[in-house]
Amino acid sequence: MRAHGARGFTAVLSGFIVAAALFGLPPVTAGASTTSPVEVALIVPIVADAGDGLFLTAGEMEAATAPSGEWALLTTTARVHNLTVALDTRIVESIDELGAAVPASVSSWLDSVLELDPLLLPYGNPDLWALSAAGDRDFGAATIAALSGVSPNELIVWPSEALYRADSLAVLKDSGFSKILISDAVSTGGFSRALSDNCELLLAEDSPLTPVQAAAALRDELFAGAVLTLPRNPEAFAASRAVTIIDELAQSEVRFTEAMPALIPSSRQLSDVGSIPDLFRDALGALDSDEALVATMTNNRDELLSNRIRALSVLSSDLQSPRFDDAAQSFLVDTRWLSSVISISLASEYTVLSNAANVPLSVSNNSDATVTVTVKVRATSAIVQVDSPFQSITIEPRSNVRIEIPISTVANGRTMIIASLLSPSGVAVGDDVTLPVTVQAEWEAFTLVIFGGVVATIMVIGAIRTIGRRRAVP
Repeated sequence: MRAHGARGFTAVLSGFIVAAALFGLPPVTAGASTTSPVEVALIVPIVADAGDGLFLTAGEMEAATAPSGEWALLTTTARVHNLTVALDTRIVESIDELGAAVPASVSSWLDSVLELDPLLLPYGNPDLWALSAAGDRDFGAATIAALSGVSPNELIVWPSEALYRADSLAVLKDSGFSKILISDAVSTGGFSRALSDNCELLLAEDSPLTPVQAAAALRDELFAGAVLTLPRNPEAFAASRAVTIIDELAQSEVRFTEAMPALIPSSRQLSDVGSIPDLFRDALGALDSDEALVATMTNNRDELLSNRIRALSVLSSDLQSPRFDDAAQSFLVDTRWLSSVISISLASEYTVLSNAANVPLSVSNNSDATVTVTVKVRATSAIVQVDSPFQSITIEPRSNVRIEIPISTVANGRTMIIASLLSPSGVAVGDDVTLPVTVQAEWEAFTLVIFGGVVATIMVIGAIRTIGRRRAVP
């Protein structure tokens, strides 16, 4: 029965092929795919996890660039399938910050991803629409480009589109940005919002579909010339699952082409979208207060505020993230950001062997701004007196200044010298630094000498008087 059925099916298929040849129908072969080839562009973001928003550590980057690391997997897949990489310049700047200490594997990975000519995202991939909508401060291209280590015209802005105002495009243009990744929900000709949103759902680790099923579902929705993106937030998907789905798409007649950013259309007006979280407004207010403080210390405010702006930029990248509230609170309570840039260093202990001495003290400036601060020094007990308790100093960028604090001792013993930094307006910069001081100025010997001298003087005077009396007796 099976053989007979097979022969019958073969005969019918043969007849259909003959009919196709006679009547011009498209030929059909056994086992042929019914899926037509389609050409699309896929943008793959390689973005650092948020964290505190500052430079990444060598360990973090080594893990991400290891053969099974997220960045390595995405980079390899992009190279194999001709995908468009969007690279977070925070990663590049973190590598540069390490200098000679950068691991060889990380340096090698960076070379490989730069060979793909990636789109360069601003430091931390901030949502510049959210920043401009929430506050009056200008996060201009020059400021953001300086943090990102590139020129302004190299940066590609990628808003989340969760928060913007009618003039958001014009604000970006006026701030010096020129290129943008934008969806077709906001501007004509952008990447497909529907495809990208569906891609995010299919890439989620809690998706009920297997990677193969997810690829098939996404494949059914693709159309020629479509542009879609993987999620801009790296916490929204697993790289390994994304790689499997992309490989499956490539095997189902999907061909990938390069995606190009759009020029910012400054004349286009948008509709106001999204509400500004209160914590985000508070964070911008905190930055304004920080700026007022550093304005008393330097003329290069953005350079001294760079770490603070970095942290806020990363905070803005996803206002809808489950971690946003905690991250915003951490930003607000961070009172040590400035002391991590400008700090005092003292010896672990100091011994004074005389009645006067100069205690050495070093002040470091790890920013790119020239800063002026006041050093305040005091002793915790009266056995030491600080002769010049306040000294104003100016420190060049990326350097340190060594000064000496003159002290006088009045007794032997142990005490503490406390040093602190103040802004020129008197605001404390960081915590106090303490220095244990031991005074061994030989005060006992000095006292004995004086006492001995007094006794000798009295004896001499007594002897003179005795001799005088004897001579006076007839």
